[in-house]
Amino acid sequence: MTDSADCPQPAIDHLVALGHRRIGCLAEPLQYALAATRHRSFIEALETHGIEPEPRYIVVDGYREQSGFQAALRLIDMPDPPTALVTFNDLLAMGAIAAARSHGVDVPARLSIVGFDDIHAARYTSPQLTTLRHSPGLIGRHLIELLLGNIAEPSSVGHVHVTPELVVRKSTAPACS
Repeated sequence: MTDSADCPQPAIDHLVALGHRRIGCLAEPLQYALAATRHRSFIEALETHGIEPEPRYIVVDGYREQSGFQAALRLIDMPDPPTALVTFNDLLAMGAIAAARSHGVDVPARLSIVGFDDIHAARYTSPQLTTLRHSPGLIGRHLIELLLGNIAEPSSVGHVHVTPELVVRKSTAPACS
């Protein structure tokens, strides 16, 4: 069994350390296992900090920039919008940055945004995207070790957990009061 690089815990830890308590989420469709795992992990990460997940701050939509743009607009237009967003991929984050810009919301001064995957373009957004990076090579090595262990001992059950690395760039800042 794998539980690999799907946990946004480092992003939540980072945002809470910056003083954020109203943290929203732009999620991919939850019928897909990866999105469901990230969603569950997002909720658990908030709870580890004593933050009650706010369902209205969680928007489940698509995968691309346009979905992130539309979802972020829904949150930005709230009377008490989140001060930070965790997105399930970097394209959603890029759409959220564009939505914030279109409504005069400064990223990161008024809205911190964290992506997921550390795609190449994340370094070139404005502001540069803070994101979670997973290591496919490291995950692969752990899976091979698990497979070899199962070959040697067929009744063994293994578990792989690889925490993604937080890459802090310019899209996050202390929460505004």
